[in-house]
Amino acid sequence: MYFTTSIIKYLAVIFPSDSFLPDWWSLVLLVPAGIILFIGLLRDSERPTYSIPSGLHELSESPIYFALTCAVVGLWSVLFVGLNMIQRIVIIAPIFEELLKFGVALLIGTAVFGKSIYPRIALALIIGCTFGLVEHSTTYAGEPDILYLYRVFFHSLLSMISVGVYATFESRNINGLLWVAPIYPIVLHYLNNSFSVLSSVVLATASEATQLLASILFGILILLLGVALLVIVLVRHDITESLHREPSLFLRGIL
Repeated sequence: MYFTTSIIKYLAVIFPSDSFLPDWWSLVLLVPAGIILFIGLLRDSERPTYSIPSGLHELSESPIYFALTCAVVGLWSVLFVGLNMIQRIVIIAPIFEELLKFGVALLIGTAVFGKSIYPRIALALIIGCTFGLVEHSTTYAGEPDILYLYRVFFHSLLSMISVGVYATFESRNINGLLWVAPIYPIVLHYLNNSFSVLSSVVLATASEATQLLASILFGILILLLGVALLVIVLVRHDITESLHREPSLFLRGIL
């Protein structure tokens, strides 16, 4: 209890009010990403042409058509699927929000930058950041800035992971795993949203400061897992392949 109280007091010093972010804070993410995009535009990138897939088994091998499919399915589901709020938060959002962000980022990134890895990841950051900003302004405008900050970082990071995985597998011709590129962002999103629902029930009688503390600590854990996964994707391709092979076999067995 003393430890919890100390952390709450410490957070109160760091974040003395619900609003501490300057209006321009998102530029900290967007400007570096924009620089990478500009450099990518100056370089000659391989832009192969993709034929229309003849079946579902070939869909993931064509990033344009695969991305378009993910974006359309994701957008339709986010807008229209879900019988109640809990269902939308725990089931619909983790799967279809990630498909939407992944699809839009991969579609635009591949159309502009071809097979280039880092410009497409930078574009995924911009798409994820934009998604977080829009979600905050339309649905969670009253949330504290610390949660607003987390929301934008969360969506940006997960978008970068899914596009990074796809781009890495594409560059190494590991076509059999392309279709599971968004799997770990979906899992992290599911864990995040499930915790939000469960903590709102378990901590219903706790103080607002305690609830915020729990959200911050769990959010830090999710971000650390996400950053670790992104680093692995970028520098350890063998581990990335191993991490995605078992989920691919499992999903093929049940689909």
